[in-house]
Amino acid sequence: MKTNTKAFQDGTSASTEIELLTPYQYGEVLKVAGFSQSELARFTGKSRSYVNNVANSVTPIRLRHVQELERFLGSRLYSTATIVVKRIEQEEAEKRHKETLRAEEHRRKQEKQREQAELDRRQKRAEELTSALESYDANESNEDIDPVDI
Repeated sequence: MKTNTKAFQDGTSASTEIELLTPYQYGEVLKVAGFSQSELARFTGKSRSYVNNVANSVTPIRLRHVQELERFLGSRLYSTATIVVKRIEQEEAEKRHKETLRAEEHRRKQEKQREQAELDRRQKRAEELTSALESYDANESNEDIDPVDI
């Protein structure tokens, strides 16, 4: 993505085409770049708690917040830190997806084992009943078999 930059009086620059970040990304870009919320607050003239509120979704994030962050970090560091944060998020999302798939596979395996155990239990009971009936037929007498055994 090609961006146009705007120069400021203090010698820093910021792109005029900027992508809005999530509050989490806003805070993480600052951390990845190696700066604190206090440093950004001093630069912007806001309180540290205000910057913290933006990073924690207490205060809605606005385009101006992202622009201030980019101006504070400079376009190159901002862009690099943003790429790093988004890659980390993507890796974490892929990891969560794999964990979800593993958990689902584990759940299916357990369900299959329960079903097999139930089938085995029914098969065993059928064999017990078949054996009892065969004994009954062999003896041809109701007296030789205990009704509880059936």
